[in-house]
Amino acid sequence: MTFVLVANLDDLEVGDTMLVDELREPICLIRLDEDDVRAIHNTCTHQQQPLHEGTLQEDDTLVCASHASRYDLTTGEVKWEWSGAKTPYGSPVVMSVGDTKQVVTPAAGGNLVGVNLADGKLLWKVDLGATDYFSNYSTPLIEGDTVYFAIAAGGKKGAGGGGIIALKIEKDGDKFKAVQLWKKSTAIDKYLTPVYKDGLIFGITPGTRYFFCVDAKTGEKLWTDDKKRGECGAILDAGKVLISLTSDKQLVAFEPSKEKYKELAKYQVSESETWSVPIIAGNRFFVKDKAGYLTLWSLE
Repeated sequence: MTFVLVANLDDLEVGDTMLVDELREPICLIRLDEDDVRAIHNTCTHQQQPLHEGTLQEDDTLVCASHASRYDLTTGEVKWEWSGAKTPYGSPVVMSVGDTKQVVTPAAGGNLVGVNLADGKLLWKVDLGATDYFSNYSTPLIEGDTVYFAIAAGGKKGAGGGGIIALKIEKDGDKFKAVQLWKKSTAIDKYLTPVYKDGLIFGITPGTRYFFCVDAKTGEKLWTDDKKRGECGAILDAGKVLISLTSDKQLVAFEPSKEKYKELAKYQVSESETWSVPIIAGNRFFVKDKAGYLTLWSLE
């Protein structure tokens, strides 16, 4: 038997995954605790999605990021697979309602669903009122027992509607139901998931691509910036500030304020367009640009 060194233990934090693609087949490594690392083929059996983008659960199972299939990391077998809809663009997330953990995911065809993490059974389903591909671009936001989901505007240049919906997930006997708290016409730009911060939702509008802020309790828009940004915007929570990078190559830091847009700093971080989401590690930022360069920046 021949052993091949693929990584050092320190390369993986507990709970993290890693893609190993130097072998004949792609492998996903998952570190369960200090001295326990598991390996599984990186290709999901449902629609051949990469498993290293999935989420580790407390019972040592891995949930695929594309359509919520669940893998047992002791046996490598599929623990369950929900096949009620085709793969969406947005990713599934896990929430708890009472003692029940649920996988909340957009579903191709214009729906948002909750699936029982234990057995893969459908718990609730909401029609988003949009059936095209744009309706499942974003990833759900979870705050307690509330789900916020942003429906991207469809059509040319994002001119086809869209909006944000807030749902409270309640237990009703031995079943669950999604109760609509509000639904507003404030749409987000495609490929973008907004960010929740201290009772506020921040995003980027379609077409004009302005920053905006929404009250998460009421859905009312509190402010909109007047400077046009690039495409494929990302807004990240960096503690006391929010960080954004769009294709305009400008890394922007601004306050998570409900009053107005308050820019704190702006840096050009690339010579070519920046389509990818930056990675924040302390005071360091990893940026991948359209030309293929990966650069590291630090704030001092």
